[in-house]
Formats: sequence, C-alpha cells, structure tokens
Amino acid sequence: MNIRSNSYDSKVHMLETLWLLFFIMCILGWLYETVLEVAVYHWGFSNRGLLFGPWLPIYGIGGLLYVGCCYPIVKSGRNVFIRVIGVFYI
Repeated sequence: MNIRSNSYDSKVHMLETLWLLFFIMCILGWLYETVLEVAVYHWGFSNRGLLFGPWLPIYGIGGLLYVGCCYPIVKSGRNVFIRVIGVFYI
C-alpha cells in the first residue's frame, strides 16, 4: 500500500528539481564570472564563491526567477514559434 499521495511525490520532485537548478545556476554563474576575470579582463583569479564552494547564490536566484517567468510560456498550448519568441522576449 502506498502511503504517499501522488501530489506529494510530484511536489517533492518539483522541489528537488528547483534545488538542483539553483545549484547548477550558481556554479555556472561562478564559472562565467571567473572566466571573465581571468581570460577577458586579465585581472587574475579571485575566488568570489560563497564560503568554500564555487557558487554564487545571486546567479541561482536569478536563474530560478527566469525559469519561473518562462515556465507558463513554455507550458502553454501555443505554437512552438510563439513559445520560443516568448521565452527569448522575457
């Protein structure tokens, strides 16, 4: 017998996905900023990560806000072309 309901599992899955996206965006933002510092501006390496990890939470929060804004457009039943234009317009 399954004790958990299906809606509970889907909410947990959504939170796990958002948590993973948050950390991926944090690390990608850190990588982007580090490449700009070292390769483009030639300032040298300085670890701007939070504590001892290579992540910057501001990039994670910005990425989640972007995903949250684009999610209704992508999930709408409209034409693919309109959805792509809508996502890049935001």
